[in-house]
Amino acid sequence: MKNEIEVTFNELVGKPLYSIGRTTNLVWLLFGEPFTKKNIIGDTRTLAEYSLHIQCAWRIVKKDKIIIASGDLYSPNSNVKLENFNWDNIGSSEFDSKASSFKKIMKDIRNVQSIEADNIGGLKICFSSNYLLEVFPNESGNDKESWRFFSNVSSSPYLVMCGGSIEENE
Repeated sequence: MKNEIEVTFNELVGKPLYSIGRTTNLVWLLFGEPFTKKNIIGDTRTLAEYSLHIQCAWRIVKKDKIIIASGDLYSPNSNVKLENFNWDNIGSSEFDSKASSFKKIMKDIRNVQSIEADNIGGLKICFSSNYLLEVFPNESGNDKESWRFFSNVSSSPYLVMCGGSIEENE
């Protein structure tokens, strides 16, 4: 499994991290050159060459400091009172604040330098400016999706990590 993940994710080497965001508790990262695409109802949105959707524990670190992490989704940002906090409202969580700040420095992060995987679906994506994305599946159920990686520019199969095993989908 380690080899299959590394071979697939090696497509990212040399590509920039373009954007980060979320839909509820699914965090997405876009890698590569951006482009616009119309969806099925005609709305235009900006994508990049590759997408990584994460629904397990993850963090982005620089040297020995956590910059942004999965747990930030469930903490209110400084503009939200705890009694009014609903993590599912975009803009209310610490993640939303940190993602906004992080987007401002992403151009300084540069490109993916290397990929390292383990045999249970964990990932380390190293960037050229001492930033590191660590993804670590933390659920054992086979029906629990940890992450999904796919191309937005080709119809190549995509990888889905569920419960410590890889599913290749078309």
